[in-house]
Amino acid sequence: MTFKAQHPQSLISKLFILEYIKELDNRMMYEKANEYQKSKYFYKFTGDGIEGEELDINWEYLLFGATITELEHFMSPFLEQILEVDRKMSETIKRMQAEAIVAQSREPMDISLMDIARADMQASRGKIIGS
Repeated sequence: MTFKAQHPQSLISKLFILEYIKELDNRMMYEKANEYQKSKYFYKFTGDGIEGEELDINWEYLLFGATITELEHFMSPFLEQILEVDRKMSETIKRMQAEAIVAQSREPMDISLMDIARADMQASRGKIIGS
C-alpha cells in the first residue's frame, strides 16, 4: 500500500514501531520471528572482511510493504524490551527539553516598555484609580 493511501495515524504508528525495531537487537528478533517474518523482515549477507553471515533488517519491506497489523504482531513478543527502550527515550527527551529551556533562558530577552505600558492601560481600563 502506498503512503498516500494510508491514514496519517497509521504512518506515524509505523514510524514509532520502526524506531523501536532500530533500537532492538537483530539476532534476538530473528530468533523469535516465525518463518514468514524471517524471510520478509530480515536478510543475510556476506562481504569482504566479514567472517560468516551477517544479519540485517529489511527496512524497505518494513517501511513500504508491511502492514501495521503485521508490525504489531511481530513486535508483541518484545514488550519488555520495548518498555526499556521507551524508558531510555523518555529520559533522553526530558534531558533535551531541560537543555532547551536552559539554552532559551540564556538568550537575551527582548522587552518592549511600550507593550508593558499598553498592557497596564488595558488592565486598568474601566477601573477607578486610587481605590
